[in-house]
Amino acid sequence: MLTPKLGTLVLIEWLDSTSLSGWQYLAPNETLSFSPRRIKTIGWVVATSPVALLLTAHTSEPGEGDPRFGSLDPLAIPRGCIMKLQAVTL
Repeated sequence: MLTPKLGTLVLIEWLDSTSLSGWQYLAPNETLSFSPRRIKTIGWVVATSPVALLLTAHTSEPGEGDPRFGSLDPLAIPRGCIMKLQAVTL
């Protein structure tokens, strides 16, 4: 998977964990039928690492004398969960 540049707007399709609510009873050798959810997230790339991409839906431009991007509630998506990644243009 290619690593998008910082500040790029992207659409990511990824698999998220699924949980079951409440106490569950299983008979021996019985399995529960559920699977991870396929999620679509759109946002600006604010950081990358070998294991995850960090996206935000809200960003600000760097300030005068401050080269950092501002972001609100960034979301780390593990690279191993990403099914599809594409750049988006407005």
